[in-house]
Amino acid sequence: MKYKLLETWITVLVFVLFFNFLQAQNVGVGSTAGQSGQVKLGQTILVEIWVNNTSSNIGPVLPYKIKPQITFSESLHLADKGHELPTGWEIVSSEPGDVKLTNGTDTIPQHEKRIIKLAFVGKKISKGENVTTNLLFSNGKSPGDKPGPSLTGDIKSDNATYVTLKVIQ
Repeated sequence: MKYKLLETWITVLVFVLFFNFLQAQNVGVGSTAGQSGQVKLGQTILVEIWVNNTSSNIGPVLPYKIKPQITFSESLHLADKGHELPTGWEIVSSEPGDVKLTNGTDTIPQHEKRIIKLAFVGKKISKGENVTTNLLFSNGKSPGDKPGPSLTGDIKSDNATYVTLKVIQ
């Protein structure tokens, strides 16, 4: 009788763990920069950020759920133009050293990625400063600027990336 009860509990535990695995949804982020990460003072460089829906079995990331935050030093300035955002994405706030985006009306299917290109201008000579992207989450409501819970099963270790930019003469 004890073994039958133990076997039942193990079966239930395995089912619960397997079910939770099937319900896991993850989005990761990465970044790179052209020109070997060097930009001349007063010139523009594109930083490419990609957001991947690595979920294998739960479906798309819904609109207004992803809220990347990009931080950068005073040696850079977010350009007024030249950005390339995926359809539906938008910049929800921009302050010196800090930009927040939203996936807006874009639904990201599983196994697909979105590429964001932000233009930065070299403002002050530097030895190399990081442009850091942190993947934050919204409440899923327009305009996508309010905090919300992460995705079920999100792997936090792939929610941040950085690229180093050097402003030269």
